[in-house]
Amino acid sequence: MRTGHAVVLPLRAVRPALLVALLLVVVLPVASAGEDDDPTPEHGGLWAYDTMQNGSGGLSANESRAAGGEGNWDGGSTDLEYESEPLSGDVQLEEDIVHVRLHLERNCIFSPCNSVDVRLYVNDTIVSEAELTAGGNGVYEADLTINLDGGIIQYNTTIQLEFSWTRAADTSSETLYDGANETGVTFYVADYLPFAPTPPPTELPDEPNIISADLLSALYLLTLPLMGGISWWLRGRYRTLAAVAGPSRPGDLPRLLLAGALLVMGVNTALVMYSFHSRQLGAREDLVLLHTGLLALTVGGCGSLWGAAADRWGQRRRMMLGALGGAAALALLFPWLSLEAFMAASMLQVALLSSARLAFAAVTEWYPDRKGEAIGLLYAVASLVSALVALAAGQVYDRLLDARGASDAMLGLAALMVPLLVLAVWLVLRLRGDEFARPAWALRGAAPAAAGAAPSGITARLAGLRALFAFESHWPPLILLGVLLVAMPRGAVVLTTLRYFEVRGAAVDFSALLEAWAVLMVLILYAVIGKVCDRMGAERVLLWSALAYGGLWSLFALGLPLPVAIVIFVIPIYPMLLVSDDALMARFTTARERNRGLGMAGATALVGQALGIALGYLLMGYFLDSGMANLDAYHWTYRANILLWITAIGCTWWLSQRLRGEPGPA
Repeated sequence: MRTGHAVVLPLRAVRPALLVALLLVVVLPVASAGEDDDPTPEHGGLWAYDTMQNGSGGLSANESRAAGGEGNWDGGSTDLEYESEPLSGDVQLEEDIVHVRLHLERNCIFSPCNSVDVRLYVNDTIVSEAELTAGGNGVYEADLTINLDGGIIQYNTTIQLEFSWTRAADTSSETLYDGANETGVTFYVADYLPFAPTPPPTELPDEPNIISADLLSALYLLTLPLMGGISWWLRGRYRTLAAVAGPSRPGDLPRLLLAGALLVMGVNTALVMYSFHSRQLGAREDLVLLHTGLLALTVGGCGSLWGAAADRWGQRRRMMLGALGGAAALALLFPWLSLEAFMAASMLQVALLSSARLAFAAVTEWYPDRKGEAIGLLYAVASLVSALVALAAGQVYDRLLDARGASDAMLGLAALMVPLLVLAVWLVLRLRGDEFARPAWALRGAAPAAAGAAPSGITARLAGLRALFAFESHWPPLILLGVLLVAMPRGAVVLTTLRYFEVRGAAVDFSALLEAWAVLMVLILYAVIGKVCDRMGAERVLLWSALAYGGLWSLFALGLPLPVAIVIFVIPIYPMLLVSDDALMARFTTARERNRGLGMAGATALVGQALGIALGYLLMGYFLDSGMANLDAYHWTYRANILLWITAIGCTWWLSQRLRGEPGPA
């Protein structure tokens, strides 16, 4: 059947516009279809345009429902949207290729007007997109490669097809033919399993129903009073530190603690939530892990640059204001970005948020004799804020994703994040101390470091890189090496654990709850580990972090029962690594080097984790390509890192022996 919808458009009434169009298409025989009238093709055949399911076995493209208009096309729009009924069985595709066709005859006076964008979705997750060019007969068609686990379209799945095009100002007419065999999508079907009560998964998770919705809601509610109690206890830790002489202007300490915490919260939210969004935009599993690694690498690399700039020019207030404003603006753009643009923009955002290192440097200048305690308090406040936001972010994103799709879910996350970043801007504006406008060496009446003649070309770049690691003491580079060795296996194992739990059956909101629990445990340790560093030596605490990670997470790699694995996940260790790292760098750097040293400390921890994720990405790709199941690939990737844990323990033990009792530079 050939159906045409024609519309003649006056030139002055036509405006360029971009629309979305969804055309439905794949489907299968219905529950009522018998063997004689079952439209399922033979193995290797085509799933034709006119065999789409609507409950009776015969839904053509012309009969499928259109989203956003009456019928299939309202004649004035530039999009076409179709959506299938849920499939009544499971389809095993013969290959990862589908054929898409659109018959749209367009006439323009001057413009070529012969291109259309097409997107194919499975359950609201994009599996392919392309730009099509029409031949002389107005038919747009092409073979598209799709990305599906195991090449299976499962029972109760909905398929959506969207076409959109830009209407040139000189368009005189458009005629759409959307009947059977005119517009639609063709799937190459190898097998069809009708009436399956549950879809046969490509890989059976260990715990398919990890937690009920009611229990999850109860755990969320029980977490809130726990946060309240921790907040009250943390208030006492704050008062203890505030009683000691610190900032030159009263009120700067609480303002800086909260502003720095909001910057850290932005980084933590990005590392957890952005991987979920990139997956919804169509990223493969290995690309999701790589995205997380790139975010961590960006935060680590840029933290030291912020510190070096503050050491040279000061102006920490202006730097933090510019970073917060840019991060908020980018968050508002995220809902409308493609996968590639989102990955690039998210890396830029975390680069701006890494200016949080400036806050850590400032508190060590305020409390030179209690550096560890001050750093720990700032981390603790940041952890509390991150935990609160993690709870809200998981609920907002998951519920909007189910109800409205990925774009609205990210819009909801932006609506949560942007006001918090604006609050941080207001707090930074109210910082009054000179240390936020002038470098530390200038406040002490010293002269800036003399700059020699700058060499040119590659020599200049190498000299600048060496200068980042040049300190008066010879210990900082060795401390950074020890931290790097602990951080690498942490990135490969710990930072990918939430995705590992997803493979074992966890949903986004439960992963967010686990992250909140872990952050709360970390918060408690942050509040006390600084004092432990000051009293017992940060070099010992660094060794303890390597021993704890190496012991517990080597056991985790064996594939423990899920409840035991979750307990290991929430045991706090990270504060021992970060606070000892910062305390050691603060101890072995001079005031002139302090911002750069603290920036290098944070950078090393994050760059190490990024390198670990990159190693995990390569190992997992190898295991998956060799035919290993997802869960087994995770386990063997984790086990390969046990050698790195052993190396880290050896290095930090050597450091703890050499640094004990070693004074820092005068």
